[in-house]
Amino acid sequence: MKPFYKKRKVLVSVPIVMRKIIIALTAFIYINASAQQNNIAFVEPPLIFSNTGSTTNPSLSAASRIINFQFASFNLATVLHNKVAVKKVAGYSKKGLPIYLYYFPGTSNKNALVIGGVHGSELSSIEVVNSLVKKLSSGQPSYYNVIVLPSLFPDNALTAEAHKHRVINNKGRYSRDGAVDPNRQMPLLGKPFYTNAPVDAHNREIEKENRLLLQLIQAFAPQRVVTIHAIRDKKNCGVFADPRSDCNGMALGFESDSALAMLMAKHIDNSGGLVAGNKLSKT
Repeated sequence: MKPFYKKRKVLVSVPIVMRKIIIALTAFIYINASAQQNNIAFVEPPLIFSNTGSTTNPSLSAASRIINFQFASFNLATVLHNKVAVKKVAGYSKKGLPIYLYYFPGTSNKNALVIGGVHGSELSSIEVVNSLVKKLSSGQPSYYNVIVLPSLFPDNALTAEAHKHRVINNKGRYSRDGAVDPNRQMPLLGKPFYTNAPVDAHNREIEKENRLLLQLIQAFAPQRVVTIHAIRDKKNCGVFADPRSDCNGMALGFESDSALAMLMAKHIDNSGGLVAGNKLSKT
């Protein structure tokens, strides 16, 4: 069995880790309707931003600058309407590599988005998400309509693969020296991503790959987003919830989000996986 990271000895092998994580992800995605209705962990998330704000470009309405269904090789609205599992090219990286998107129709009108490879140096996250794609491709329809992006930054992943010491020096985490962390390129709190003004909360240009992700989030409008990362210190690994905040910075529904994260962690733990960071043995 190959190690978690090449050229680095670890105690847990990739196949075991992936199997446990995929079990939890699959359970999350395949949850049935009655559990959705009766469990506090599945409270409907509220709308976080408004698309009716003023526009600085009179040639484009606010709605058209926020919601864009057209991607590199397909129209998302058509894919969602057809409700047929597909593999598409959502866009291309800065170096022209395809960024693949998988769509799996569910039995409800709720959407879930799974993302891997936000940090190219975390290659095991890409392995886990690709394994999830295989699981969804061969299984029964899930409760959610699921979109999966296995590798958001393929250029960075290639950089990581070429460096045997990437775990130590984080090669592939950033697109270039001095670049903003890929998961810190977000619009102002409570504001949408405007496709014709791709800058973050600090007026820095958002990378091409993240523009694609933000466009997808706003067009697909998922009720749940799962982003898979890798971690060097196993005592901190687990399933965690980020608070959703309103325009005033107040967290919304965090109790239900936290409960869902803990349910997933318990599922992994019961299956023999490692979620030490959730501290399930403590109050």
